[in-house]
Amino acid sequence: MNLKSYVSRAFKQLPIPTKVIFGEKVITDTTTNAATFVTPKVPIATLQKVNDNLKATAAAAQKGGTAATANMRAAEKVWNATFEEHAAYVDSIANGDETIIGQSGFDATASESIPADIPGDVKIKDIKTNQASGSIHVVVNVASEAMGYMYIVSSDATVPVITDGVISIAANPKLVAVMTDTHRTVDIKNLPAKSTVYITIAAFNHVGIGNLSAPVAVGTL
Repeated sequence: MNLKSYVSRAFKQLPIPTKVIFGEKVITDTTTNAATFVTPKVPIATLQKVNDNLKATAAAAQKGGTAATANMRAAEKVWNATFEEHAAYVDSIANGDETIIGQSGFDATASESIPADIPGDVKIKDIKTNQASGSIHVVVNVASEAMGYMYIVSSDATVPVITDGVISIAANPKLVAVMTDTHRTVDIKNLPAKSTVYITIAAFNHVGIGNLSAPVAVGTL
């Protein structure tokens, strides 16, 4: 007997920064395959609004404050409910077809075990000062099971604190910038000019965030 595949609901357990990235993928893939997903129960514009709101409230919560954190948690609940509704619609269209589920940007239940583990450790292969003011160039190794990478810049060598996927200003007063990217080679811009900063990196996937690398110092022009 062949078992049907369904949309995996593991996305609800993702840390907030990863939820935002995942949401963008679902929105992009569903839009790209509009011929298959003709009349989404949740309009694409609504999905985008909810995803953007989660991103904005998470950014505000990084600055600290009880109200900002409460707003982020409320936005996360709305995000979970909205993308759950869209997942149910995709299930109704796919009718157990794993290929169609994949076209929506969601993962199928048959794919939940890939990746099965939190990503492996990240090692910095190259880091240097760019010629542009306040910009650095970073290259990291391939971390096993990685979907993307979180680049954290601080003004000292203190290892950042991540709680439930959130990097708050309150817990990280030396935080300068945070960038998430699917690429292993990045340029991080708009950093303090003529300063020494410290970069810490972790890989992430649907399961969670891997270990943070040791902070490495680099100067900016």
